[in-house]
Amino acid sequence: MRHTDNPLHIEHSRKLGENIRAARVRKDLPDGKIGQGLDPKSIKSIENAERSPRLLTLVKISGELAVELESLFEGIGPEEDGLEPPEPADGPLGPLERFGANLKWARTQAGLTQEELALQAGVDRAAIGEFERGSVNLEALTLFKLAHALKLPPRVLLRGVRK
Repeated sequence: MRHTDNPLHIEHSRKLGENIRAARVRKDLPDGKIGQGLDPKSIKSIENAERSPRLLTLVKISGELAVELESLFEGIGPEEDGLEPPEPADGPLGPLERFGANLKWARTQAGLTQEELALQAGVDRAAIGEFERGSVNLEALTLFKLAHALKLPPRVLLRGVRK
């Protein structure tokens, strides 16, 4: 796994890979074969936790496997505590924008500034603003860092994120 030596994040990546593999097997798809535009070698690397996929790749994978994106993150992070990001007032949002709205909501609920969240998560402060605006396609590893800093399961930050 690149970009981390944190055992918790490595374990989260392994669990994500296992969940993707299990969903692929349930669909009776061969190794690495998930759908159009998804490289089988990349899928194998994700399933083996050798690569941290980006959010839009995960959205595509969940769509091809006909599962909710959140389900790929089952068993990752703390137990669910019933937190539910509000539906956006502006109607449906794209996947990055919806993630950004969820992140801003969670950060506000935690009483953190962008700078405080960045420091706790170990990411660039400017990146937090870009994530919240939905202008950056973040890696799963960064999602794990943000969720960990917010003391939330990643699934909460992914509610309503779809193609």
